[in-house]
Amino acid sequence: RDLHRVDRRQRQMCIRDRVCRMEQDIAKIEACCRSGETDAALQIARRLVDEFPDLATAHSALAAVKSVCGDARGARESLLQAVRLNPNESSVLNRLGLLHAQAGDVDAARDAFERALRLDPHYKEAAENLKRLSLGR
Repeated sequence: RDLHRVDRRQRQMCIRDRVCRMEQDIAKIEACCRSGETDAALQIARRLVDEFPDLATAHSALAAVKSVCGDARGARESLLQAVRLNPNESSVLNRLGLLHAQAGDVDAARDAFERALRLDPHYKEAAENLKRLSLGR
C-alpha cells in the first residue's frame, strides 16, 4: 500500500514537471515571436509537439508560430490536429475559422465559427467573425 502511494506521488510529480516544462516552452515561443526570432520559436514549437503529440495545446502553439511565419496552410493543419485532439476549445475553433476564411474556404470558416459559438455562445470575437464572414468582409 505504501509503495502504491509513493508510486502515485512520483507519477503526479512527473506530470507536474512535464506541464511546467510545457508552460515554460510556450512562454519561450511567445517571447521568441515577440522578438522576431521565429526560427527559434518554430524549433521550440516543433519540439513541444514531438514531446506532447497528443496535446492540443502543443499543436495550437505550433499553429500560432506557423501563422506568424506566414505558413497559413501549415497553421491550418496544426489547428485541425488541435481540434481533433480537443474539439471543445472555442478559441482554437475561432482561429481555425480565421485561417479558413483567409484561404477562401467560407463554408469551413462558417462551420468553425458556429462550432465555437455553440461551445461558448457569448464568445464575442467568434460572433463578430461570423458576422463579417456573412457580410463578405
